Amino acid sequence: MSANTMNEKIGSQRRVYVWEFPVRLTHWVNVAAITALSVTGFMIGGPHVHSVHTEDFAMGMLRFIHLLAGYVFVASLLVRLYWAFAGNDFASWRHLFPFGRPKACSVSENLKYYLFMGGQPPFAVGHTALGGVFYCVICVVYIVMFTTGFALHQQSIYPAFAKFMGGWMWCSLPLQTVKLVHHVSMYAIIGAVVMHIYIAMYLDRAEKNSLIGSIFDGYKILTGRERC
Repeated sequence: MSANTMNEKIGSQRRVYVWEFPVRLTHWVNVAAITALSVTGFMIGGPHVHSVHTEDFAMGMLRFIHLLAGYVFVASLLVRLYWAFAGNDFASWRHLFPFGRPKACSVSENLKYYLFMGGQPPFAVGHTALGGVFYCVICVVYIVMFTTGFALHQQSIYPAFAKFMGGWMWCSLPLQTVKLVHHVSMYAIIGAVVMHIYIAMYLDRAEKNSLIGSIFDGYKILTGRERC
């Protein structure tokens, strides 16, 4: 069933299928993975786990969960990358990357609105122009996080995949620098998550278009004020 046939008209409003299942699935997988990575990362970085027996393997289990969540996160982002080429217009990489003068103007307008400097809500069907900038920046942070994480992983187990993904950086960076960058990247991602939740809740209330609900069922309510 195409997206067009799944749209419904409700009075002067339209209920439009925006976020396809792979987009919603990877979104919630990312939520679970980031939560697991952050919690276990804090505990690995500042361990306060006391083992009663040598067989407890407490820190080893934390590290296993951390690595498993990391691999799941990478797999989820690869699926999302594929869907940026196979999905609908709202999932497309063209819709995310803020290229071109019209997009740049929209970014400026969005930024003024979020900084309470006037203007109207973005009223975007998919991602806003500023949202595109956000995703470009967070993708760079993800790459830094992955490469440093796999570099640290490669120090102990030496898997070929980890060496390919980040082990090469040992040629130029000391261990503590890699750890520091990996740790700071975690704080950057947590900050981005907080900002993402705040803006989603703020726009959901301002635009009244079921923005938050759309990440569960895929549908947004359009009122005719949307620009794209």
